[in-house]
Amino acid sequence: MEKIELKHTPGPWAVEVTKYAILINCTVDGIDHCVVTDRFCYPGFAQHGDSVKLANAHLIAAAPLLLSALMKAVEQEDKNAHQFFLQLPPYTPGEYVFPDWYYDAKDAIAKATNTTQP
Repeated sequence: MEKIELKHTPGPWAVEVTKYAILINCTVDGIDHCVVTDRFCYPGFAQHGDSVKLANAHLIAAAPLLLSALMKAVEQEDKNAHQFFLQLPPYTPGEYVFPDWYYDAKDAIAKATNTTQP
């Protein structure tokens, strides 16, 4: 997997629930970063309760760690494929079959990093 420049705030992110909002907070190098969703529902918008908003907040907070784990898994699988071809006798055809999750993981990485995966 080629090197991808990560532009997001790395975290760690934490979820905090207040009376009026659900906050997803992170402090990096003394700078506070925050994503906020309010706890109220407005006419014309999806009527999600706190449980859905809180679940979304925890998913967002975990995103940098999930991205890192996916990138490591794809990198390891790329190494496995490379090693497979190195072990073949010269001029022997071979096909490495990537696991089912591999292409979904590459798509998720591309979406999270706003890049195109080969």
